Amino acid sequence: MTVKEILQTISKKNYEDAIWLLSFLLKKNRGELLLDSSYQLSKDEEKVWLKYWKKRVKGEPLQYITGNAPFYGEEFLVNESVLIPRPETEILVERCLKKFSNEKELKVIDIGTGSGVIAITLKQNCPGWIISASDISQKALKTAKQNADEKKCSVQFFLMSGLDSTKFKGSLDLVVSNPPYLSESVDYVEKQVLKYEPRVALFPYKKPKKAWSGDQGTWMASQLIEECLNHRVRFLLMEVSARISYKLERHWRKNTNIKRIERFSDLAGRKRFLDLEFIYG
Repeated sequence: MTVKEILQTISKKNYEDAIWLLSFLLKKNRGELLLDSSYQLSKDEEKVWLKYWKKRVKGEPLQYITGNAPFYGEEFLVNESVLIPRPETEILVERCLKKFSNEKELKVIDIGTGSGVIAITLKQNCPGWIISASDISQKALKTAKQNADEKKCSVQFFLMSGLDSTKFKGSLDLVVSNPPYLSESVDYVEKQVLKYEPRVALFPYKKPKKAWSGDQGTWMASQLIEECLNHRVRFLLMEVSARISYKLERHWRKNTNIKRIERFSDLAGRKRFLDLEFIYG
């Protein structure tokens, strides 16, 4: 079976998915694959292709099928224990790098690290920064550590929820996070995401004791702001939803320890990100 013969059996709707999987399988970029469409797959390659395509037809995400996902120009290991990195999260990383471009040394922690892409990318671009990362999932941390080892990045990992004072001590310059922020009763989530991606990375798993009476999506994000204040953190950069960033900005803007709180936009112009600077008397 040749590449051309395979692609002739694929519908227009699924064509790009087939290109992605064939490119990964045959280690060719899109252009190379199409230029060499007469390439004859070996029997072993055909078996792998059929295995891949059966999974994709059932709805499994491409990134879980191949076991990797792109982020900020690099490839990272992913599996069903971690959220698939989204292009929008690169905006969060870019904001950190631009905002602190003159900082040679910065103490940073990535809360809810998942596959570790945020923490590792920051370390790759700013090797002088002291970077930690945390998650409540042991399986997610295992994947993050694999990625850090693969990229030869020195990142310290913690199994913990938020800024747990019993496990993480010391002053922090910056907290960065893409925490669970979806509300099951309010937010629409694609069936494929619900079926395959970890719920613990999508929905806040429990209501913090001191959470205000907002909806489910606000609980963890608001608690993280409170923890930053308790730890006397200097800055917090966070990715949530436009709805939640609006609620958080309104709720926290009058706090006397918050010098500045700013919402900024994703690729579609939705103000999904928060940039906070704290000040202490």
